[in-house]
Amino acid sequence: MRDGRLEGGALPAGVPTSAVTDMYASGVLSRILNVTDDQLIKINTIADSWFRFVIKPEIYPRQMQPVHPIF
Repeated sequence: MRDGRLEGGALPAGVPTSAVTDMYASGVLSRILNVTDDQLIKINTIADSWFRFVIKPEIYPRQMQPVHPIF
């Protein structure tokens, strides 16, 4: 990510994840995607295996708001 060659990724790991901590701390322009309820429903019509998770604020450096990804 630091060299600008990665545009996205999936990190199926527990929180906090060291790679995400490093990403946020390094100043790389990045974010964890929020997934809405409607988006989750659409995703699960294809592969009914995803669930919502809330990452509380300040788990990662400079992360001031909760994030609602799926796992």
